[in-house]
Amino acid sequence: MNRHIILFTIACGMLLLTTTNIAFGQLKVKGSVGKVIIGQDRSDDPHEDEYEKLSASIFGRQGYYKSGGKLAFGDFGRYDHWGWNVFIGEWSNLDSDKLWLHGKNGFVLTYGRGDDNYKILSFDVSNNLGLCVNTEVIAQGLKIPTDSKVQKDATCIKNSYDRITKLDGLTYKYTPYNLALSSSNISRPSTTISSIDTSSAKSESLQNSVLGQDSSQSSSNTDKEVTDEAFFNTWDKQMKDYAPQKNGFDAQQVKELFPELVETDVNGNTYVDYIGLIPVLVQAMKEQSSIVRAQSLKIKELELNTDSVCLNTNFSDSSSISSDSNTKKLLMNNNNENVLANAFLYQNTPNPFNTITEIKYFLPEGTTNAHIYIFNL
Repeated sequence: MNRHIILFTIACGMLLLTTTNIAFGQLKVKGSVGKVIIGQDRSDDPHEDEYEKLSASIFGRQGYYKSGGKLAFGDFGRYDHWGWNVFIGEWSNLDSDKLWLHGKNGFVLTYGRGDDNYKILSFDVSNNLGLCVNTEVIAQGLKIPTDSKVQKDATCIKNSYDRITKLDGLTYKYTPYNLALSSSNISRPSTTISSIDTSSAKSESLQNSVLGQDSSQSSSNTDKEVTDEAFFNTWDKQMKDYAPQKNGFDAQQVKELFPELVETDVNGNTYVDYIGLIPVLVQAMKEQSSIVRAQSLKIKELELNTDSVCLNTNFSDSSSISSDSNTKKLLMNNNNENVLANAFLYQNTPNPFNTITEIKYFLPEGTTNAHIYIFNL
């Protein structure tokens, strides 16, 4: 008795080939348009693809517009048992006109050969880094939520200046983690089909077909395959030589000073949150500004003490010339123009003190606004 049972369903264009252990399904649609319609046909609507641009349409079952259509790949599963595994559809069951791409454990966007070495964008729920982009990103802007709604236990950053000055800026040749390898270094993932009897030539041909290695095409390439192979061989070489000059920090040094800004993925690759360094730099600038202001006041005080000694010396030496106030003002103008043109503080008295001290100050004529800053160094 023949082990193969062949069923033809002409109306659906479906060819189903079944064996003892293997089943294949094929869907072929031919015609002037070759359009596949899944779901209730909207042929009664004259505006539904009136220019016949589509090759396939998937309609949902929500309302007249048949919104909410979804297409699953492999098993779908039940929502309440963490199903809804891999599918493409319309967001929600409404007529949202929003594309929904769903992979229960994440997704991968690739090019070229489509393996890990040609990965552009990916998200893996088992990786704690979130969305990974393996290429340069060009954008008009980047906005990050940072209001009180997303901030918990917010406190001021401490000792930013001391820590930031310990960081060493580096310039280096950057080589990405995911470089495309040459075709000679790429191995095809192994596929095990235990139910196929490899002892027969027929089964071997069937196994090669399952593995994507059609024996009829193994010895020759199409013109497009030849062109693509030449292009990607050149591309692979360029990617191997890809090493642009970049500036940054050593991740281990950053981790010692700012451990919250460094993260390591499941493969041991380390990443630095450069955007997270911005508030650290701002706080360090504020701390440095406070230090500079305090130092400026101290310098002003030392200049005042020096000028006061010179002024008293000048008055003592000129006492024999005149004792009237006009002469004294003239001497002050001649010898202390810089002092009279700037505000300054006298040394506080007493110093040191316990609870109370007095701070004398001088303001040049015409001053309308002044501040006294007190710092704890």
